[in-house]
Amino acid sequence: VEFEEDALNTFNYLQRDTINPFMPVVYSFQVASQIVRSMARTYGQWQNSECRQMAAELRSLDLMGAGRVSLDKLYSQPMSATYVFHESTEYLQQIGALDDGSDAKPQVRIANYLMGPSNCIASSTYFSVCCLSECE
Repeated sequence: VEFEEDALNTFNYLQRDTINPFMPVVYSFQVASQIVRSMARTYGQWQNSECRQMAAELRSLDLMGAGRVSLDKLYSQPMSATYVFHESTEYLQQIGALDDGSDAKPQVRIANYLMGPSNCIASSTYFSVCCLSECE
């Protein structure tokens, strides 16, 4: 609720020269859509800070600096850890995060894992709030 109120107050402040302070504010559908789009962009950026923390946690498990974490290390995080990873190997394969083609132990590609749908906190047919790509 605080996030939404903040977004509305920001919009009203930016429109302060055109809003009559003595009349109740009525928003047209177009204006309401503009506010919601602004909230979606801002919320995505805010939520992305969580993704950056998860990325840092995964990189701390990558002792070789190769952008990969061994699958057994990923699954062996204690329940008290900030992030506990539990996605199935089938899911990791499906999103292109599992590298099991070499003779070495299976590894998880950090970048592909972060971009996976399990890291989207809001998703619908029309819109998703997911981790932002560090490459874009």
